[in-house]
Amino acid sequence: MLRSTLAASTCLFAVMAGGALAQTSHPAHLPTTLPDAEIGQCYQFVRIDAEYETVMQTVIVADEYEIYDVTDPRLERQTRSYVSREAGMRYRVTEPVYEDVTEQVQTRPAYVRYEVTPAETRTVSERILVREAQLVWRRGYVEGARQVRHDPESGEIWCMIEEPAVYETIHRNVVTSQAEVREIPVGPQFETITRSVLVRPATVEEIHIPAEHASYDIHVLAEEGEVHRRVSRQRTEQVARHELIAGERFEWRLVNCASIDIPGYPGANPPSSAPAQSHGPHMMSQSQSRYDYDTPSDEDAGEYEAVPVAHSQTLHPGAPARRSRLHR
Repeated sequence: MLRSTLAASTCLFAVMAGGALAQTSHPAHLPTTLPDAEIGQCYQFVRIDAEYETVMQTVIVADEYEIYDVTDPRLERQTRSYVSREAGMRYRVTEPVYEDVTEQVQTRPAYVRYEVTPAETRTVSERILVREAQLVWRRGYVEGARQVRHDPESGEIWCMIEEPAVYETIHRNVVTSQAEVREIPVGPQFETITRSVLVRPATVEEIHIPAEHASYDIHVLAEEGEVHRRVSRQRTEQVARHELIAGERFEWRLVNCASIDIPGYPGANPPSSAPAQSHGPHMMSQSQSRYDYDTPSDEDAGEYEAVPVAHSQTLHPGAPARRSRLHR
């Protein structure tokens, strides 16, 4: 770090980039002019990092799909009566003649039941862009840099490199086949019954023969089968993505002159006979006639990285003559 003590009453020194700065030996976005310094003020050239903003992005992790619920039909059991043998007359002389008749009766009607095939899904992976690729300047030699610049005054090498984009992998469920409802018909059921019918009645003496009854069970449709549809809603998630809002830049920052170390410079305290000067929030005490660096500057509130400057870039007594500018 450069160190020097500047006299407030005799001369004004500012850390300068030298002639190499005007010849664009540093990155192209570096300032090419010095700040308007006052007596007793020293400036240092610093690099300020790029600034990013976090943006929340909504992504789909599960699609919307349908679900079907079915209710089977309800059957009721009922009993039906029938005449198994008809009434007749029996005669003592001639017996009546009967014939057996076979019949089919329906014990259950035809109906339709439903069968559901649920929807099928699969998990897929997807890459989303979190931060785009960007070009930045880095001090020192970097293999494969797009541009390389050398500062003959300071001996520094700056390389422009590309920082790759940043991606993030997300997983979501995708419907491969929708749910289906299939109708399955069920046929009716029948039962065979046999009954005796009178073919020839008795003669001569009539004897009454009462009819005989029997019963059979059947199933009747009480309620139809039903299909109920419901929907599984779409699901989303929030993913953080970083966007560049301010790129890397270089600025002049006010520093304490007593902290500057330059070989060949006396490094004494400023003369106490110098008049008091003020600039912005920094004031020099009239009793001490020195610049007050204990008061923090608004410009120094942010974080920055100091860029070392070669000794030849600072104008001071005793240093070899260099091409520079002196602000009075």
